[in-house]
Amino acid sequence: MDSGDFFAHRGDGTPVDRLRASGYLAGASSWIVGENLHWGSGGQGTTKATVNRWMASPSHRATMLSGGFRNIGVGVTMGVPLAGSSVNAAIYTADFGRRR
Repeated sequence: MDSGDFFAHRGDGTPVDRLRASGYLAGASSWIVGENLHWGSGGQGTTKATVNRWMASPSHRATMLSGGFRNIGVGVTMGVPLAGSSVNAAIYTADFGRRR
């Protein structure tokens, strides 16, 4: 997202496309996946602020607390998903899944 100048679940493919490319879905006959995204600068770019925002959002909270998921992968990079911005920020992605 940082290098592609976008902030969305779709942009360089879907969450399923990215999980497939990572090898997570290899050999699975079925799966469920979910994804939470956040970016912020300064105090809003911290891990604590990210989790607090996700917990305050009904849809993000539901993803995090779903009993259907068994795995999580979290990524963070320093950067901002806006072309031309020099703001000091962080981008967070949490992918949740269950393979069968």
